[in-house]
Amino acid sequence: MLLVLLLLVSGCDSSYEGTVIATPHPPELEILNDTDKPVFYLVIETEESHLIDLADPCENFRPNLPPQSTITIPYGQIAGMNKNAESVWFMWTDCQGESGSRTIKLY
Repeated sequence: MLLVLLLLVSGCDSSYEGTVIATPHPPELEILNDTDKPVFYLVIETEESHLIDLADPCENFRPNLPPQSTITIPYGQIAGMNKNAESVWFMWTDCQGESGSRTIKLY
């Protein structure tokens, strides 16, 4: 019985793993780091995203969003934004195996 209890307790993972979420609130984009780790994020206007040569953000990891924090970015400060932009490409990574990316409609 003690062995079963020990296995049950040791099998429980009490660590918290969230995600990073980008939500448009025109004229701003809100980014929430709902994880316990600092992350690196990048936001660029979708039509411009193919023009950039992305370096590996983990080669010289410099997180720009602390754990459990939220920032707000005005649309005008997003790389490549113009008056005709309808969406942005958003990516994030903690360089420890968690990451994500998606295209976000702004309006």
